[in-house]
Amino acid sequence: MKKGILNMKFTPSQLMEVSRKLETKAALDYTAHETLNKAHVNLKGIQMAFEATKFQIELINANIH
Repeated sequence: MKKGILNMKFTPSQLMEVSRKLETKAALDYTAHETLNKAHVNLKGIQMAFEATKFQIELINANIH
């Protein structure tokens, strides 16, 4: 019968190494997630500015014609 990972014995240093790797992965995942969120917010801001500019151009054109 194969032993499951929960039945295995780990040394404290092995557990600390796994803990450090999990912390690093969590930090990298969080950073990537936050970076994507910021990029999305920046993109939304750019889209809003573009829409406002288009609207201003439409107003100018309406006043000219």
